[in-house]
Amino acid sequence: MPGEEQEGVELALSALHNEARKWRRLAEEMGRVRADANRLELSPSAFFFADVVSVTSHHSSYAGFHEWFVQLLADAGTEFERIGGALDRSADAYADSDTRAGVDLTSIYGTRPEGN
Repeated sequence: MPGEEQEGVELALSALHNEARKWRRLAEEMGRVRADANRLELSPSAFFFADVVSVTSHHSSYAGFHEWFVQLLADAGTEFERIGGALDRSADAYADSDTRAGVDLTSIYGTRPEGN
């Protein structure tokens, strides 16, 4: 039975670390998306509607939205990286608590005689 339990623990740890890697890849991908979005821009001439007041107003609105959107993408990358870190720390804490529990039980019950 202990072997099956250990396999279960190892499987859970592996799953947590694999999930952490997925979130880190997403963070990297989000960084590339943010960089691409940051390079995209519309000049004031894209908002020309025959009067200069409209051009300035529309361009200003677009620039504000663009800045907000790029920051949103940057924040997503940061959060994805944090999720990956939290998953790795969770796996490490789980492994540590499982190890400590095994040590505690051994100190309480002692070791099993061979063949039992």
